[in-house]
Amino acid sequence: MIERIGAFISYFESVRRRTITSCKAIPDEQIDWAPRPDEMSFGDLIRHLAELGAARPQIYGLTLEELMVRTGGV
Repeated sequence: MIERIGAFISYFESVRRRTITSCKAIPDEQIDWAPRPDEMSFGDLIRHLAELGAARPQIYGLTLEELMVRTGGV
């Protein structure tokens, strides 16, 4: 359990870096892939994360545009 704000920020930044790295690793031809037709595609999930960041920039630290640039525009 994380008990200090510094530890939380460190953990959060680590998760954020891994998420951005994962987004960049998705091949362009797979961006529209979804496990089933009624579920979110990779692109949908990335847009969802970007929207969360835009809605809460003080927490996520990125706007939609910044996330799009960092992930290569996907």
